[in-house]
Amino acid sequence: GEEQKGTVTVKGPKDIEISIEEENAKGFLNENLSSIAMHRGPRSFEESDGKYKLVFGDDGTHPLGRKLVMGGDGMSSFYRIKDGRIQQINRQTPRFSFSINIEESTKTQDDKFLTRKYSVFYFNPETKGLKDVESYTDEYTRVGEADLPESRRIINCEEGAISVSTMTLSNHKLL
Repeated sequence: GEEQKGTVTVKGPKDIEISIEEENAKGFLNENLSSIAMHRGPRSFEESDGKYKLVFGDDGTHPLGRKLVMGGDGMSSFYRIKDGRIQQINRQTPRFSFSINIEESTKTQDDKFLTRKYSVFYFNPETKGLKDVESYTDEYTRVGEADLPESRRIINCEEGAISVSTMTLSNHKLL
């Protein structure tokens, strides 16, 4: 691998400035910082899952928890909920389906949970065959009253090849 250094400014999922010339590194940073900003940003229940018809899909005996189906989201989404927390997220698109499995979370000073480790399994929607696996490890740092991303490691296995990508962020400043 090759190390790249630069600066990033994240104002929101679609407002990210990156001062790195290398296009692959820039794309990696943009994709990951955008995803973190989108998934960690403040949204009310009504703005997110509350706009769908939520129904239980089983009796809750699955090891990852009770199935909660998101009716009308267009992606056949369902969650697995255990101990009041999302343990698994499943979605389907025409090109692929995926399952996000939460492996480890940490509790913040604000009594909220941040996911530290999770794996994403991608499947062919027709054959149901496994296409790709990504394993994420995230670390955070406290800045003021915010928990900001400090590092992310992604181990990816696709078509028999394993790759590892990392980003490390430092010198955080709140805007």
